[in-house]
Amino acid sequence: MTRATWLFAAAGALLAGRAAAVEVFLEPVHAGVVRMDALYVERAGAQDRAAVQLALGAGVGWRDWQLGVVLGRAASDTDFGLLDDPGVRLERADTRAELRWRPPLPLAGWALQAVAGAGRLNLRYHPDRIAVAAGGETFVVALDETATWTRHVAAEVLHELRDTAWIVLRAGMSFYALDVATPQGPVREDLGDLHCSVLLRVRVH
Repeated sequence: MTRATWLFAAAGALLAGRAAAVEVFLEPVHAGVVRMDALYVERAGAQDRAAVQLALGAGVGWRDWQLGVVLGRAASDTDFGLLDDPGVRLERADTRAELRWRPPLPLAGWALQAVAGAGRLNLRYHPDRIAVAAGGETFVVALDETATWTRHVAAEVLHELRDTAWIVLRAGMSFYALDVATPQGPVREDLGDLHCSVLLRVRVH
């Protein structure tokens, strides 16, 4: 075997080993609760700060690192302080990309994972307008859709169900800014939401 042939064989073996080490994960269900910033009750008409959040995700991993994507949805009832509740819902669409790191700790079927990432949060009302009666007249108020970039951190506790599946308990915070209406005009406010969920993570490759 020539030196060139040996180098090509060694490089091929190294690339094959790296390719084999890459893992693919699916997260078919996230079920949890998001506790929204207090401004949602004070300014956005939400009746409660807590809302059920459902999501799904996927990721790729190599050794102790993972890249993940999560798509989440949540909704909250609103009333805007009106006696005649128009039945408007505030809907949240949350898309997140994140980096996960699992420290190599010998925990016998358990593991810890640190998470940091960024994403996009879309907020919209359904229906997107309400009719308000005042002084014998009816006014239609448009409820505009808005979106903002977010960043988040989280911690995960993983319990191995079998060699290819884990049940994951996750808690984290997301941070972002929104333009909030005030009598003096829109003001940029910093907000933070608390997320707690349980999810199933399955290795498919």
